[in-house]
Amino acid sequence: MFQLSNPRFLTVALICLATLLGTNLQSQAEAAEVTPFIGFWEIPEPAGDTAIVIVKRGGRLSTFWTGSGGGRGIIQGRYTLEDGRLIATWPDGNRDVFRVLGQDSIQRETFLRGASLDSTPTYRIRGTRVDNRLPGSLAVASDTPRERQDTAAQEIITPVRTSFLGFWRVEQSPGGVLGVGGRSERHFFLHINRNGQARVALRNWSAGNDVVGKWVEEGSEVRITWPDGQKDTLREDGQGGHELLSFSPRRAFTDRPNERRSATRSSVNDAQTHFRAGDFRMVTTTDVVGTWVPVQTNDTSKGHLELENWGRAFRFPSTTGTGSDSGQWQLQNDRVVITWVDGSRDVLRLELRGFVRESFPAGVALTEPPATSVPVRRFAERITAERR
Repeated sequence: MFQLSNPRFLTVALICLATLLGTNLQSQAEAAEVTPFIGFWEIPEPAGDTAIVIVKRGGRLSTFWTGSGGGRGIIQGRYTLEDGRLIATWPDGNRDVFRVLGQDSIQRETFLRGASLDSTPTYRIRGTRVDNRLPGSLAVASDTPRERQDTAAQEIITPVRTSFLGFWRVEQSPGGVLGVGGRSERHFFLHINRNGQARVALRNWSAGNDVVGKWVEEGSEVRITWPDGQKDTLREDGQGGHELLSFSPRRAFTDRPNERRSATRSSVNDAQTHFRAGDFRMVTTTDVVGTWVPVQTNDTSKGHLELENWGRAFRFPSTTGTGSDSGQWQLQNDRVVITWVDGSRDVLRLELRGFVRESFPAGVALTEPPATSVPVRRFAERITAERR
């Protein structure tokens, strides 16, 4: 029988107690480290759709896509935590590195299969937190196959991720074998969709601009087949850029191309206006003119924005003096960019759940993470205040 006075018993008991305490403290530390990532995040993609990322406890996360070109499946992944980063690994071998920028803002760096995390990411994109109730319904809808007449479309079950996804600006041919002439545009736009479809806008060719092609990734290139048998290959040109090779219906992808054109990436904002905009979210002057305050508050004492017609804007309170700061705003499809008198900028960006106000100090590019990111809403009535 062991006695409390037994030194050996006391030693073993203290070791067990220390182990339990250490394990508990470690669990608490890990829980605190992962807590800022837990939840639903909305991330706009270069492909023109939107990723919904759901970070769960226990090292699990999932993602699906909504909007134009979104895939119909949900991808399940695992993650680890390292130096304040969440490193996600997906079944296809791609990896994402997430960093929380603020309470409602996150940055995702995407590394395609085989790429080192020390290399330059394929994409670096900002995202925002989404209301927890919203993605739940979207996830159920996205995970349920829907009946379609187009059996070919049903072949695309799992959303794909490749560096070729998105919009491309391609040098326009003035004529030639595949062209029809009569167009003055120097470039046309190509959209490589996540759902395996390809579309063009402003293209000078016999197939027209209402056709939908199919693409597959073969090695380090994308091969596109159009309904009339014409074909394109999008690939790296060996000099740090990209090129589009075009083939007539009689030629194979391995034959000599009929035409060779330079291709460069284009942003969603620059390219989407050239396509039929039914799948794109747009904002108009009517949507943005008025007073903007943080979501779930009517208290304007902590700051608000006023956007007026003819591009006039006012920021309360002033950051450069008393009263308000003046500025100018411009519409850019799914967002409003406001430039203030001191050179700083605000962006009102349309997200899945509404608008978000992102603030950028003077001299900071809009491609960089914002200093602050706050969900906002348009106030019901105009606020009058003394202006500087």
